[in-house]
Parts: sequence; C-alpha cells; structure tokens
Amino acid sequence: MHKLNFAIDQMKKNQQPALEESPQELQDGNVDSILSKDEILILLKEQNDKFDELLKLIGFSNEIQIKSFIDDQVKQFFENPSKKKIKKLKKSLEQRVEVWPEEKREELFNEYLKTIKRYEELQPPKWKKYGSTLLKLASVIK
Repeated sequence: MHKLNFAIDQMKKNQQPALEESPQELQDGNVDSILSKDEILILLKEQNDKFDELLKLIGFSNEIQIKSFIDDQVKQFFENPSKKKIKKLKKSLEQRVEVWPEEKREELFNEYLKTIKRYEELQPPKWKKYGSTLLKLASVIK
C-alpha cells in the first residue's frame, strides 16, 4: 500500500491526474504496471539527488555548529579570563567531544586551532598569560 501512496503522490506532484477508481492491481499494491521501470528509475534518481542535497545541508549545518560553539566558548573566556574559566572551557570541550561523532572530531580540532590562532593575532588582554594554555586545550579534542 506504501507503493501505491508513493505513486499517487508522485503523479500529483507531476500534475498528472490521480486515478479516480483504482484498478485491481492498484488495490493489490502492484504499481509496477502504472510506472515503467524508466519512470521508477527517474523517481529514484530524483529522491537520491534530494537525499544528497540534504546530506550537504547537514554537513554545512555541522560546520556552522562547530564554528559557533568554538567561537562562543573562546569569546566567553576572553571577556574575563581566569583559571576558573579555563577549567570551564576545558570541561565544555570534553563534553562536546564525548557526544561528537569520531569522524568529525578532526574538524572540531582544526576549527579550535584556527580560532585560537585568530585570537593570537589579535593579542587580547592577558593573551601572554593564557594563550599557551588555550593552545594546550586542543589536546582535549584530539
């Protein structure tokens, strides 16, 4: 029955009139007689293309999430740097790494290093005191 609903939905999307009265093969769930194999392949390709696009969007979303997380954490640290904030940053990174997929940890690590390098170039107050410690925190991610 799922195939029948799928076929009817596809006909509606393609602005083809749906059958008012279903022939016996439709009632039995046999949509192969309605759609040719070429049409089925085209529909599958369209679905695969949509799925690929979704995967790209998810990947982009993950990248933005990584950048936002790292930037927010480091930015908060430099608003009022202290040893307590370093511990808080370390704990936050550890928690993120625990739930982050292993294959994405390299991205998290690289983004952390890029962010720290940007702050190093800016030389915010107390960079000399805490900069090396922040660089060492990268080991928590890897």
